[in-house]
Amino acid sequence: PGREASQLVRIAAPILEHTEAKEVAILIGTNDAKGETFRDPIPAEQYGKNLELILAWASVFGLRVYLSTIPLPYGFGAVAYTASVTDAIRDYNEEIRRIAAQTGVVLVEMSELAASCFGDGIHFTLQGAHAVALKMWLAMKRTRTFSPGG
Repeated sequence: PGREASQLVRIAAPILEHTEAKEVAILIGTNDAKGETFRDPIPAEQYGKNLELILAWASVFGLRVYLSTIPLPYGFGAVAYTASVTDAIRDYNEEIRRIAAQTGVVLVEMSELAASCFGDGIHFTLQGAHAVALKMWLAMKRTRTFSPGG
């Protein structure tokens, strides 16, 4: 099972404290949107607060953040996700965009991925994982300077 943003808040500090990375990509929220029963999503305001806490931990450890919007459920298997889940993801994406604008973290749009990117409507296929990685790479390439060997 995946994690919710509130769970990531609790485990972020020890993970980020011990990483050698200088950057972190954050894509989280589908499990928050489905809640326990697929009908009780975490309110968007609470999701946003959890995301802000995760970003605060990244800031404490001096990490550049690439914050991704959440892809909408799409294709086979997505029918298991209710309209309330899809509505919650749309609301979360608005929170993500607001937070990115306020904090200056790099926003990476993932909300419109092709159906072929999903194996079951939610989880990525190999093609989907490649599409996500490419979008993250392009965001990194656009926002930082690369030097050979370092």
